[in-house]
Amino acid sequence: SQSLTPICDHSFHPKPSDTHKAIDALTHCATGPDEIPAALLQAGGSAMAVKVHDLEASVIAQEKFPVAWTGGRSVDLFKGKGDPMDCDCSRTLLIQDHMA
Repeated sequence: SQSLTPICDHSFHPKPSDTHKAIDALTHCATGPDEIPAALLQAGGSAMAVKVHDLEASVIAQEKFPVAWTGGRSVDLFKGKGDPMDCDCSRTLLIQDHMA
């Protein structure tokens, strides 16, 4: 059994259509630590959106989510100007699972 982390936002209740829109909006650039590409989630269409929504609803009802959904990998991205070794010339991106 995975560890769970408590959540607090009692007003968050997405509709299946919200989940479908969120899946459609995923980019195809990179996978997170789970290595599930956005294209795979998108290829599932409405059926996948319903399954993901059911998972979201369960997490919201329990008011806890899997610890695996927290965090991710931090990657420094050079902005293209200035000294690449200067921290002010880059920004950090958080790469996390599409399901997180």
